[in-house]
Amino acid sequence: MQPDGAPTRDDAHQRTVHSAKAAKQMATQSEEVDREANLAEWKRQRENWKRLMKNPGEIKSLSAEQAAELVTSVKGGRLFLGGLWSIDKGVAQELAKFEGYELNLSGLTAIEPSVARELVKYARLIGRGRLDLNGLVSIDIAVARELAKFRGDLQLDGLTVTDKEIAHELLKCGGLSLDCLTSIDVGVARELAKINSEQLNITGLTSIDQEIARELAKFRGNMGMRLSSVKSIDKETARELAKYGGWYELDGVTSIDKGIAHELGKSKCWRIYLGGLTSIDKETAQELAKFSGGGGLMFGRLIVDKDVTHELAKLKGDLSLRIPNRKDIAEEIANFEGRRLTLVHLAPLDHEVLKILKSIPGVRILGAPPEAGGAK
Repeated sequence: MQPDGAPTRDDAHQRTVHSAKAAKQMATQSEEVDREANLAEWKRQRENWKRLMKNPGEIKSLSAEQAAELVTSVKGGRLFLGGLWSIDKGVAQELAKFEGYELNLSGLTAIEPSVARELVKYARLIGRGRLDLNGLVSIDIAVARELAKFRGDLQLDGLTVTDKEIAHELLKCGGLSLDCLTSIDVGVARELAKINSEQLNITGLTSIDQEIARELAKFRGNMGMRLSSVKSIDKETARELAKYGGWYELDGVTSIDKGIAHELGKSKCWRIYLGGLTSIDKETAQELAKFSGGGGLMFGRLIVDKDVTHELAKLKGDLSLRIPNRKDIAEEIANFEGRRLTLVHLAPLDHEVLKILKSIPGVRILGAPPEAGGAK
């Protein structure tokens, strides 16, 4: 017999059952708390995502599902996602379905070939669009081959391309922004000359030689060729460029001699921009003044003296020139024989100087307030 008050087997069972019920209740309560917390977190993330969809430039990462929702919510126009640092194939696949005129992914610094393969599908539905990948700093040949398939305007201005094989691939994309080309060979120059465009902008190119100039001069665009980062040219290079029929910009060239000027003076082109020249001598000016293109010569920083002005005044086409506040120089440029004269002054002009300049038929005078001391 059990002593009076001793726990029985039934008592132990009841306690076990009670403990199990309590544990189950606690677990249920804990699960409920977790569900509520998860729901609150989901609502918070959802509200944040709704906010980001209104400000897509702040998006730092995307899933494929989010990309699909974003593309659906942005109707046409421009989709700016400059805050994205990387994307995978699935995200690229969804973004390529965007039907606006520009897809900006300028925050990407590198992409895989599989991502490039999907991105180039963008704009096929709308016919043409702009794909901004200006954040890319380097690509390999596999990525270049994929990007070359894009049929819209491809922006790669942050990219420096020195590998000739990569350059050849990229040039297959007709809408490529060419600022990424800092160095080219004859083969690349030959491809550039074939581009079907009115204007050839190779503003990233820092140097060219005779062979490259020979190929570039075959470009048939009617407007012109911008080579504004080229630092210097020699006589042979100038001779080849002179065969081009449009205009060309050499604003990065800071000095030329008589021999180079002689070749430029024989140029068949319409206009030459020499905005980087700061000084030339009389003999160089004599050669440049022989240039017969109707668009003439455009100088930006050139500081002239009386002798140089005397020679440049003989130019038959247009002339744009910085003019100092000097009567003797004003008297020389007043003999201008060309088509149209534009004079730029950075300091006020004396009344007597201004009077001489205004007497030139058709002259345009631009710059600082027109009159200095002695104004009447």
